[in-house]
Amino acid sequence: MTDVLLSLVAVILLAILLTNVFRDGIFARNETDSPTRRSDLTIFSDYGTGYQYLGVPLSGLTPRLDKDGKPMRVEPEKKQEIESHQQGTAN
Repeated sequence: MTDVLLSLVAVILLAILLTNVFRDGIFARNETDSPTRRSDLTIFSDYGTGYQYLGVPLSGLTPRLDKDGKPMRVEPEKKQEIESHQQGTAN
């Protein structure tokens, strides 16, 4: 009986973990995605400098460039907006 209960708890915890990963984690949608598919790119922002980077799971980072080939930055006033949005989605 104890083994069945322990297995049930493990399955429930795994389901909660996977739900959060897909909703807010590495599989969350962002502006690099098309309307129908995930690009598998994640946008990272260096909050000290504001520069942005693109990352792929199990790989490295590359600077995110604008249409002119210049590194993209998050302006200081946008940092607070992004941080408050991320804190809002983390809850």
